Amino acid sequence: MSTKYFRVIKANPHFIVNAVLATECDHPERVKAINEVFNVTSRKAAFIETQVVEESPDFFVPVYLSPTGTETYITKDQYISNLNSIVG
Repeated sequence: MSTKYFRVIKANPHFIVNAVLATECDHPERVKAINEVFNVTSRKAAFIETQVVEESPDFFVPVYLSPTGTETYITKDQYISNLNSIVG
């Protein structure tokens, strides 16, 4: 199963706004911040259920690794636009 990424778009008790979250390889049913600096909680391994994230579009939006090879997380529309500019 491929990794899913999400951006936090609204404040919540677990993660700061604009944090990037990712599903865990060995636990795809939950997501956590890609870096601890995004955690609001003092718990080292803060996570939230993937289903909650997917069903909360007011708080989280799916994002994708940029096809340009950078470690940039972008929206679906941005991804398609970048891909079209590469392919031509």
